[in-house]
Amino acid sequence: MSAYTIIAILGSIPMLLLAYVARPDNGNYHYSFLFLIPMLWGVGLARKPLHLHPLHFAMFAVALVLHDLGALGYYTREFGGLAFDTYVHFYFGLSGGLMLERAFRLGVRLEGWQLRIGAVMFLLGLGAIHEIMEVASTLALGPKMGMYKMASADELDTQKDLLCNLVGGVTAIALVALHSRTRLQQ
Repeated sequence: MSAYTIIAILGSIPMLLLAYVARPDNGNYHYSFLFLIPMLWGVGLARKPLHLHPLHFAMFAVALVLHDLGALGYYTREFGGLAFDTYVHFYFGLSGGLMLERAFRLGVRLEGWQLRIGAVMFLLGLGAIHEIMEVASTLALGPKMGMYKMASADELDTQKDLLCNLVGGVTAIALVALHSRTRLQQ
């Protein structure tokens, strides 16, 4: 069994468990596994064209599980003075930035500033799609089942989420650059 299959299995189990124990007031989390598990396995199956590193895939699996902790009401909590949502979007930016940097460097053969800007811009595009899907799910399913909680919504929620994605993505690019520079100096 490959590392990718093991990671996908280990990532799927908590999502299924979270769907089972989801709080009644977080109705949409009972069904989130229907989207998140295929997304996890789909990225794993696309590992070759994405040049996916097992560590990056594991980080992506953790990001999906963190997202799904909303089933336990984590999106109403703060840690260290920051909303849980802040950490989740930063971590998605970090893991996504690492995945995209590698995919663009090895697959598309971008380098330098084009690689860095391309990876971050593509990441922000994916973040924007996620934000649109949140609102669309609420419009289609209603405020109780949709992902965007309109009753308690922060008017700057989308902007904050995308900013956290950006900071996470830029952090990923900076870490890769630092790692590359350190390797070249050895």
